[in-house]
Amino acid sequence: MGLLEAGPAGTLAILGAGNCNDVDLAGLAARFDAIALLDIDTKACRAAARRAGVEVAIHDVDLSGVLGRLTRWRRQPPGPDELRALPAAAVEAVRAAVPARFDVVLTSGVLSQLVWSAMETFAVTDPALRGVALGSVVAHLQVASSLLRPGGALVVVADTLARPPDFFRPFAEVDPLDLLVGLESRGLCLPGTELGVVSQALALSAVDVGLAGAWLWAVSPQRTHLVYALRARAPTAATG
Repeated sequence: MGLLEAGPAGTLAILGAGNCNDVDLAGLAARFDAIALLDIDTKACRAAARRAGVEVAIHDVDLSGVLGRLTRWRRQPPGPDELRALPAAAVEAVRAAVPARFDVVLTSGVLSQLVWSAMETFAVTDPALRGVALGSVVAHLQVASSLLRPGGALVVVADTLARPPDFFRPFAEVDPLDLLVGLESRGLCLPGTELGVVSQALALSAVDVGLAGAWLWAVSPQRTHLVYALRARAPTAATG
């Protein structure tokens, strides 16, 4: 993946790795000295490593701190105080489970999964939905940042809109970034995955946040995703 970088003795963490269908795990293993896969689906991670013929570390962790709370939240939606406390609690839990820090952290496609989990819990008209979706996104991004060594690089890849290919055909000549901005202004992107929202959330725990690109990804003959990537860095001085 051209979005990733590694210096001498580089280490990489892939968050929400799952089956690793959207990364070249064997190619990355040739570039990085060590790779860790973080996901609640450790079986899928082990299968991905076997297919790629590589050795990786695998950690079973909740990358947002939300999954264990959704059943309770369905009965009683969280208040503002609980949502504000979510990122710190998620970071504490992940740091306890994964003591290593990495030169590069990649989170790809996780934000949309978190938002869809919220949408499966709350009705679209439920006022709690937006807060839970945003809380999940902020918590995950702070978890990702906490896994970096000082000065380490974070790459966030977000699929923000999924539609049949025919939806995108009229925009064939439009630059994907312009398309992203236009569709976002019309409120068509998945709530909580909008470029502006994610950039601001990422800036809470990282520096040098910048857009790395936007593109259309033909996931299947029936589905195309509008995707963008952000790069950021951990502060060079550890903040604790």
